[in-house]
Order: sequence, then structure tokens, then C-alpha cells
Amino acid sequence: MKKVTIFLKNYWKSISVFSILIIIAILFYYWQNSNKIKGAWVFIPNPAVFVIETNDFIKTWKDFEKQNIGKWFIQTNYGNIVNERINLLNNQNQISFLKKRACTISAHFVASQEIDFLFTIPCKQKEKEELENQLTQLTKITNTKIFTRNYKGFMLQEVIFEDNRLSWFWENDYLLVSFSAVILEDVARR
Repeated sequence: MKKVTIFLKNYWKSISVFSILIIIAILFYYWQNSNKIKGAWVFIPNPAVFVIETNDFIKTWKDFEKQNIGKWFIQTNYGNIVNERINLLNNQNQISFLKKRACTISAHFVASQEIDFLFTIPCKQKEKEELENQLTQLTKITNTKIFTRNYKGFMLQEVIFEDNRLSWFWENDYLLVSFSAVILEDVARR
């Protein structure tokens, strides 16, 4: 016990300085990590026309359709196409997995006059398997096939049905889905 007391008397300043440096290093580490973008926002390519975070996409879309801006949007050429695509999937009950699920939706220009969406959905392994099954069922119902291609190390999957293309890939426990492969390729390049 005497040796410990003598040691502390002789080196207490060094121990204090060392302890303070360790605490500062830990705080700096947490501060650095807190400034990083996390979650679905990591995948959203720039620039985005708008971004919506919702816990129930179907309800959010139906509420949007009832608003004046939603009514106007659906009357536009592109808004009508988007509405048809969403209704097509919803009528076939293939986006039921978006009900009561966190989802980040971002809109992006894919051409000078064309906008498309990126759906970023957090999924655990069991949910991934369930969603893969639903997407596979979509191909059976619509009599189409899933095409898989490697794009910069990402397994990009696409299905074409009724003149529409639905593309998706998995990354870091997220499902990224879009009607435009261009958006997903942009995400993969980041």
C-alpha cells in the first residue's frame, strides 16, 4: 500500500495529464463520428429535388394525392407516370412491405425533363429474405424475369414489366429501389 501511495505522489501529475489526454481523445472520436451522415441519407445522391422520410409510404402517398400539390403533381405528365407505377405495384400488393415501415424517398433528375425516385428501406436479414420473396412473386405474377448484373461490385437486379423497369440492390442492411437504374448506378459510384 505504501508503494502505491509513493507512486501516486511522485507521478500524479503525469497520470492526470495522461487521463485527460485519453478523455479528450475519446470525446474527439465521438464528436468526429457524430458529424458523419448516417442511415439512409448516406445513399441519397446529390442533387435531390426533395427527400421524404416516412414510416408508412402508402399512407403518405395517399395523403399526398389528396393535397392540392399532389393533385397538381399527378396531373403533370411525370406525376401521372409515377402514380401509375405506384398503383401498379400497390394493386398487385407488391409494395405491401412499405406499409408501416421506415422509408426514405428521394426524387432526382435522371434527364433534363425526367424525375425518378430512390426508395431507401432499412432491412434486417429476415426482412431481406421476405422482400426478395415478394419481388420474386412479382415476377411470377407479371410473367417476367429478374435480370442480375454486376455494376462496380454491386449486384443490381432489374425486372421489366408492363413497359416499366424496377431496379434494386442491397447495401449495408438497406434495400435501395428505383424505377431508374441510372439513380442506382449513381449510388453505386459513390
